[in-house]
Amino acid sequence: NKSSPHGNIRNEINHQQKAESHHNNETTTSNMPFLDPEAQEVRGVSPNGRYRIALRTRLFGTRTTTTVSSATITGADQNHIINRGGNNTAVIEADADESYSEKVAVSETKLVNLLRLVLVLLLVSVTAVVSVGVYRLTKNVERDRFERHVELYSSRIIESFQHSILERFQAISAMATSITSHALTTGQSFPMVTVPDFEVRGSSLRVLAQTHVIHYAPVVHDSQRTAWEQYALDHRGQIDQAFQSDTEHRQRQDMELGYSTRRSLQSQDNKSSNNNTVLNDGTGFHPKLWSNGAITPQGDEPEGSGPYLPLWQRSPISAAKQTILNLNFANSRVLKGVFTTILEKKEAVITEAALPIPSSAKASEANLAISQYRHEEFQFFAQDAVSFFAYPIMESFAPDANVGGLLLTNMYWRLILSDALPPMSGSFVVVLENSFNQTLSYLLEGPHAYFLGEYDLHDPEYDTLMSDTDLNKAYSLRMSNPSRRSYTERPLSMELGRYTLRVYPTNETEEMFATNNPWIYTWIVVAVSLITSIIFAAFVVVVERRQSVVMDRVVKNAEKAAAAERDLNEFLAHEIRNPLASAIVAHDFAASSFAELASTLGLDDEVSSVMAADHKIIRSSLQFIDDFLKSMLLMYRATANKLEIGLSPTNLYKKVFEPVCNILHPRNDDITITIDCPKDLIVLTDYLRLEQVLLNLGRNASKFVTSGFIKLRASIVNGMVELSVEDSGPGIPADMRRLLFQKYHTSLDVVSQGNGIGLSLCKNLVYLLKGEICLDESYESGIEGSPGARFVVKLNMPPITSPTEVAGQADSSVNSSAGRESVTSTQLQSVMPMSTPVSLLPEKQSVLFVDDDAILRKLFIRSVRQVCPNWVIRGASSGEEALRILSGPLAQPDVQEHGTHPQCPFDLVFIDQYMASTQPQLLGTETVRAMRARGLDCIVCGLSANDMEMEFKASGADCFVLKPLPCDRAALLAELVRIITLPIQKSEQEAV
Repeated sequence: NKSSPHGNIRNEINHQQKAESHHNNETTTSNMPFLDPEAQEVRGVSPNGRYRIALRTRLFGTRTTTTVSSATITGADQNHIINRGGNNTAVIEADADESYSEKVAVSETKLVNLLRLVLVLLLVSVTAVVSVGVYRLTKNVERDRFERHVELYSSRIIESFQHSILERFQAISAMATSITSHALTTGQSFPMVTVPDFEVRGSSLRVLAQTHVIHYAPVVHDSQRTAWEQYALDHRGQIDQAFQSDTEHRQRQDMELGYSTRRSLQSQDNKSSNNNTVLNDGTGFHPKLWSNGAITPQGDEPEGSGPYLPLWQRSPISAAKQTILNLNFANSRVLKGVFTTILEKKEAVITEAALPIPSSAKASEANLAISQYRHEEFQFFAQDAVSFFAYPIMESFAPDANVGGLLLTNMYWRLILSDALPPMSGSFVVVLENSFNQTLSYLLEGPHAYFLGEYDLHDPEYDTLMSDTDLNKAYSLRMSNPSRRSYTERPLSMELGRYTLRVYPTNETEEMFATNNPWIYTWIVVAVSLITSIIFAAFVVVVERRQSVVMDRVVKNAEKAAAAERDLNEFLAHEIRNPLASAIVAHDFAASSFAELASTLGLDDEVSSVMAADHKIIRSSLQFIDDFLKSMLLMYRATANKLEIGLSPTNLYKKVFEPVCNILHPRNDDITITIDCPKDLIVLTDYLRLEQVLLNLGRNASKFVTSGFIKLRASIVNGMVELSVEDSGPGIPADMRRLLFQKYHTSLDVVSQGNGIGLSLCKNLVYLLKGEICLDESYESGIEGSPGARFVVKLNMPPITSPTEVAGQADSSVNSSAGRESVTSTQLQSVMPMSTPVSLLPEKQSVLFVDDDAILRKLFIRSVRQVCPNWVIRGASSGEEALRILSGPLAQPDVQEHGTHPQCPFDLVFIDQYMASTQPQLLGTETVRAMRARGLDCIVCGLSANDMEMEFKASGADCFVLKPLPCDRAALLAELVRIITLPIQKSEQEAV
């Protein structure tokens, strides 16, 4: 493009801006987010379709570097750029769209990746939760089986324990009953009672009671001591006979069962002799009651220390024979503190447990060697704790009979607990506690029991699975049942020798139920989840690819539709609105001329009325087309987010409601337009966009209301400002309400329908204002036959109040209408000036109007001169011509005279964007850049039938007007005032 007619101008712009950019490097700023500061020159279309433009502009004295990065331009777009003289706007929009699309794509990609990550985490979490659930479920199943097993076998242990104890007690009770019966039958009285065949009877009792020794000891009181000692001396031979009988029975049993005699059944010492002289046989019989020194000193018991409990008969009988006779058991450790209680309470007692000690091992082995356990391993007994069971023998069967003696038997707890469990039933820890503050622990493994030692040695982990029983209480409960209690059975003491039993499982028992099933099932779940995830992922990939293909088609179709809509808007704006603007202006001039001519010639009133009506129809039709095109362009800008929203404190009454009410024209005199708004209601908003919303709603209402009212209302609801437009029209059918805000939707109930864009445009504008718009379906106008309609606009903004206003509003409700005035449009027109004062405009001004349409130039000059007849106006058909006029010698003296800007001969320049020619022409934005690059500081106003406001302002223009310019005198005057004063207002704002 350097060889084009305007190539030198562009090179000049670039070289000049390059020098200025280098000189003012510190003040150079980037005006767009996608700038490329390395671009230093204008380049044409490259072979690969890339197009780069470097732009330099000056905005209000601040140097701004604007570099548009490369955008892909191919095919028809390249030709469009060349034919339009290098349409940088197309490149800007293409690059902006590409940048926006890239941002959206990156954002969507991040969102999709995030969703994928969330989905993966969700799948992993679900898999983990399900896996943990399956693992815990199978573990709980194992635990339940284990707990049921523990509950079952704990109850078996307790039942076996109770049954074994009760069997022992019953056997001992039967032996005691037989001794009492023998005494009564033979006429013997205690203590002088000797039971015949005691060794044989004791053998049966030992087997039933699972004990290896039975002692019978009569109770001897102090008054009976002498008689007893004589009785013992006279009958001491009974033990020798019993020893002989016991030995023979033992030998015979071993022979019958095939056992050899493993041990010597009788130890003969040097003092023994085979003569039958009892007094001199050397057996060591002691004729007096004596103590072995366990509690009282060894030797004869002192007189008066009774009652006594001398050992008299025993099963089995050891080789000691007579040496054990007259041993006072009352002073042994076994019955310490127990004997007196037994005599008083007449109750059986389980004594304190004797722990295994090495010093007593030989004595225990000697007793075991002649018992029914003679062929078993003695260490199991030597390593066990043993208690004695003392059972009272009554002198008679009378209820008040006294205790005549005691049966004493030892209780190996290991034997009692053995055979409680079947094989392969696991292991349990049994803890015994008694009232003597002893704690014993046993391990049960199937039918075997092992003494673990003192103290509670169970695993606290299984405390919740503990089962227990109270031995004494269980025995007492048994005695309460006559089917289980004999006549003479004595109760078990509930105070002394109280034993409780607790059963706990062991870790070994729990491990019996531990399997690999939890892990197996867990891994199965993980595998199934993994396979499902893979299948799902494959499905997602296939679906995504399919959706990608479909979305590509949808996007391409949408892009084609958007391009078609954009092209249509551009076509309508440029190719229709320009001649439409000419038609409107020409019509207004023609109507004005006709009115003057009719007045001058005195035409008939009827002809004048018909012609005036025709003019009105033509004007309203042209205005309808213009409004329709404006709405389409505004809709396109709002949908594409190209509208600039400038929020500022706005007095709703003055800046929004009054202008809207003044513009609305009722169809007849039966319609009143009123305002219901506080005059001091101020809110932060864009009053121009808000005015457009209310104007569209008001115009829409005016088309349907034939009589009644249109009310513009503002109120404060829940601290937020709400606006509404109410009318007394025919209302909106229920089936049409959900389609109200759709594009190109209109009601078919009336002939004078709208274009279908107004409500959709209102919705988009309100959305840009961060508000909401809706139809109040509960509204009733109060006029019969005219339900009316009410549109509500929620600004979602609180009102701005000063301290004095806050105090003044405190006494009123937020929804109160106090302080408001209802003003009609007629009243407004009477109090408001219908046009902007001409005094606000300079009397003399030089204006340059740049447009390729000669008709528009002519009509513009004519319109402006009607308002400002002293202004000097000149036209130009292209940007190049405008630059030559601005830079060349001034041919018109009046321009020199009227110009007020030292660097520019014109005060105000209007310039169109697109100017057609057979040769590529500078665009309006390019021309503005060139002007600013040359230091021309006049006011520049961009013109276009398309929405080019952002592009013109980015190029350095002061303001922008959407074509056509208003031809109405008041509207044109107001627009000129706005254009003239806008740079001053901006300068003041920047200074602040």
